[in-house]
Amino acid sequence: MKQPAILYVSTVPYALRAFLLPYARHFRAMGWRVGAAASGEPLGLDGVNDRTWDDATREAFPERFNLELRRGLRGATGVMATARRLRDIVATHEFDLVHVHTPVVSIAARLGLYPLRRANGVRLIYTAHGFHFHSGRSWLGNAPWAAIERSFVRLTDWLVVMNEEDLQAARSWPGIAPDRVVPMPGIGVDLSLYGGPRGRAAFAGLGITEDQPILLMLGELRANKRVGDAIRALARLRDSRAVLCVAGAGPLLHTWMAMAESLGLGGRVKFLGYRTDVPALLAGADALVFCTEREGLPRSVMEAMAAGVPVVATDIRGNRDLLAPTGGLLYPLGDVNALTHCLSRLLTDRELVVRLAEAGQRSVPQYELGRVLALHEELYGRVLAAGAPSTVRRGRPRRNRIGTRGTTGFGEPAWVPSDAWVHREPSHPALEPLSSLSAGE
Repeated sequence: MKQPAILYVSTVPYALRAFLLPYARHFRAMGWRVGAAASGEPLGLDGVNDRTWDDATREAFPERFNLELRRGLRGATGVMATARRLRDIVATHEFDLVHVHTPVVSIAARLGLYPLRRANGVRLIYTAHGFHFHSGRSWLGNAPWAAIERSFVRLTDWLVVMNEEDLQAARSWPGIAPDRVVPMPGIGVDLSLYGGPRGRAAFAGLGITEDQPILLMLGELRANKRVGDAIRALARLRDSRAVLCVAGAGPLLHTWMAMAESLGLGGRVKFLGYRTDVPALLAGADALVFCTEREGLPRSVMEAMAAGVPVVATDIRGNRDLLAPTGGLLYPLGDVNALTHCLSRLLTDRELVVRLAEAGQRSVPQYELGRVLALHEELYGRVLAAGAPSTVRRGRPRRNRIGTRGTTGFGEPAWVPSDAWVHREPSHPALEPLSSLSAGE
């Protein structure tokens, strides 16, 4: 029997390298043909080339195809060329499934593969790692992305979402049947890498003493990560021993370095550059600080939970889905006083730190990589068995019953992967809510 062939598609190889290598290895081990397509031309990211097919990505994806596309709406000029390129790749190399990650290339894929879905039975899955429109953004900022996603959902066979807010949005749209919108517990985290002995070896040589608490940030240095909020909060903390270590690279590195210097924090804010030793960094950190304004279901937060490191994060979708049911300090986006208050609590309340760490470690197994891979196996099997949609909903959006937070936040869709992630009642006493925080210490 012929084994299935799947093509993973993202805008840049970095997304494949960061999230999808375990998927390629897993399905190749099952005998599947696995390929990848992304924009592979050189484009430096402050010393880290996010468009390079590195050795690990080349090994995981033997069949690789270059596209010509850029991130964000500025990538729209290459959409039609990329659509044609993807159509030729899929037809020539006879892929059965195309699984697209990242929004701009998903537009190109859905345009290009529409004829093949009808003629050849090719199935297209789009995983939204957090829609680019969200409740924390202005109407003007949301409008283009919301219109695009609503329009192109008609060209999507199956849509995978990672949080309750995105699910509510997607299941309100005409153009896709409710059982084709599937909740998934993120991209998966390898729990075997976390929760080992504590130690600060990853911070050696930075001049950090044993009595200095380490506040860790992980991620690209882009505007939506809001590293500046954490720098300003550090300046307001009464505990002048705390240091902020920022692991990541990006275009705003020098801007935030200058901010730290201007606030007199040059020695207390350490920019570590791009790091691949996240488990070791978390093993030495006292807290993860996550100031981002847009997420799907952030793996950095899952990693901190697995490592037993308490998290202070913005009260946005994704962060809220992970931390609200199980414990975590959430604060309003952009509220530096509230962030300062949260950090102060962690630095002064050891009992709170222990409660948060234990709650995170109890909750995180539902996001374990092996479990998420098994859910994708189930999803792919169902997609291949079902074929392309025979009917498409039109007219007024159908209202779907959505559960309330803390019960079954994903409601009762017509089909959900077995044991799929849904909001659950907390398994520990509720922590003090922080939603009303607005003042400083």
